[in-house]
Amino acid sequence: MNQPNKVMLHIEREGQLLAYLGVYETLEDAKKAALSVEMLYEGCEVVAFLHDRTYMLTDDWEDITEDYNAEQPDWQQEWEDFGEVYDDEPNYI
Repeated sequence: MNQPNKVMLHIEREGQLLAYLGVYETLEDAKKAALSVEMLYEGCEVVAFLHDRTYMLTDDWEDITEDYNAEQPDWQQEWEDFGEVYDDEPNYI
């Protein structure tokens, strides 16, 4: 998901990805880009990923890594929720 030493920026609402805003060199570059389209994300969160950290744009970047990761299901939960969609042995033809 993350590109080494790059900031990946996107807009979310209630944990759902709405728009991918691009890849930037620094958090400051990402902030400038986000502020240039501020009217597009009213009521949403601007989230940035850098290395293994997650940031949300408030007045400045707030590190939300622990909270963000806590909301993400682990692969077992993902499998339980969506595994049947990819059933390799369906019982019908």
